[in-house]
Amino acid sequence: VSAYPTAVTKSIFVTLAAGGAGASVLAKSQGVGLEVVDVGIDGDMAPLLQDVPCDPEVAVHLHKVANGTQNFCKGPAMTAAQCDQALNVGKEAARCALAKAADPTTAAVMIGELGIGNTTASSALVCALQQCAPADAVGRGTGLDDAGVAHKAQVVSTGLQVNAEAVAALRAVLCRRRGVPPCSQEEVVQPGDADAVKAALAGLGGLEIAAMAGAIVQSTDSGAAVLVDGFISTVAAGIAVALAPSCRKNLFLATQSAERGYFHAAAALGPYLPRDE
Repeated sequence: VSAYPTAVTKSIFVTLAAGGAGASVLAKSQGVGLEVVDVGIDGDMAPLLQDVPCDPEVAVHLHKVANGTQNFCKGPAMTAAQCDQALNVGKEAARCALAKAADPTTAAVMIGELGIGNTTASSALVCALQQCAPADAVGRGTGLDDAGVAHKAQVVSTGLQVNAEAVAALRAVLCRRRGVPPCSQEEVVQPGDADAVKAALAGLGGLEIAAMAGAIVQSTDSGAAVLVDGFISTVAAGIAVALAPSCRKNLFLATQSAERGYFHAAAALGPYLPRDE
């Protein structure tokens, strides 16, 4: 589902930690902190980081929940425990970042990620959140050709079928909140809603999406504004809103992605956010 091997993820992580990646340079130029978290890279990052001089202005956190996720075409990508762990890793990362702010209620947190293959998990989650077809949610990612995109759509379709029970439970929660008759239009969080959202998240992955969702929930609970950067972060924000609808009031879309599923993902955040088809 990707034009590049997963080993690229490790290289990018090391470059971020060393202060050489675009995000590292931008953060330093603007005088803002950068927190880099390993929640699920496939492999031990500690030995690799020992071989490079890390930038003292980059805070590196090694909180790996698992070495990647499982194949969602064969079963859930994560266990329920792994999903909860990843959400909590993200919450703790947000707490660490906001602890450095003079006043969290005037702070802004930008959520981003790195990883090979995670537009596939993101597209699957968009389909679950917005009930769109896989062909309308998958894009080229890091450079797939037409045949690769078609294969990616089939993978997403299979993943949705394998995890159909969890996807249906999530959609039932969201339909109720959207005021589908005979339900109220109020976004009332009922007992069991969080379990349904987390079951779909665990089913379709991935660990970094769960961590970002946790970071968004924690950041907005603290009163901070959250800048949502690109496709995968927007999907994570959709999961965060599904878990805690009140957090959407502090969300700001920062970067419009070229991925096909981006506007479906943005639509999951609320009708008043930009939807320029």
